[in-house]
Amino acid sequence: MSVRAWLCAECGAWHDRDVNAARNLREEGMRLYRLVSCALQSGRVPPPVIKASELPAVLPAV
Repeated sequence: MSVRAWLCAECGAWHDRDVNAARNLREEGMRLYRLVSCALQSGRVPPPVIKASELPAVLPAV
């Protein structure tokens, strides 16, 4: 975990652990937002922010 970034010897790509983590967190958040948005009743507008503590218990566990 002490290595935060490195250069791939095979492809020459620069990898940054923090940037990768941020991308993964954003994608997971967007996936969950789409899941909740699709579960809304017809005509309801998705809220700008969805708090995990306010999600109904009927959503599938991830």
